[in-house]
Amino acid sequence: MRRVLLDGVFHADWMGSLQELADFAGVSVARLSYDAGDSKAAAVKRLNDEFAIAMAALHKGWPDYEIQTWTVQAEEARQWMAAEPDAKPLVPFLSSLHAQRESMGWEGTLADLVERVIENTNAYTAATASLIGRRHVAERAIEAAEDPSSIAWDFSLTTTTEG
Repeated sequence: MRRVLLDGVFHADWMGSLQELADFAGVSVARLSYDAGDSKAAAVKRLNDEFAIAMAALHKGWPDYEIQTWTVQAEEARQWMAAEPDAKPLVPFLSSLHAQRESMGWEGTLADLVERVIENTNAYTAATASLIGRRHVAERAIEAAEDPSSIAWDFSLTTTTEG
């Protein structure tokens, strides 16, 4: 349902077209308009709801507690990668993670783990930047639009980050 104005004053909440309302009310369609503020707010809400779903899809399959460690993992991996081979810094989280995996039969070096963390971080960063950029563009288009319902956006990604 959208708010419709008659000569700039609220007239009705209406689900149909302006022409249908004009015919029903017996007025010229030129005297009717959608309340742009109301429809803009609805479009921004829809945009943000769909953005939240797309962002949540990037996290699918990981528990929240693990997601909360991604920043630490990324920072330690960056520090480790930036250091000279003979002067690697302490990376307590990644070292503990590697030791636990290794004790349970995981075959891989700390360097392998660091490389995987960097790959995942880069993929996640690219995906989130893409989604955020799309949201920014759509939000500005909605604000500038005479008919916000005409603005379309797409949050689908061709690849996701896994593992």
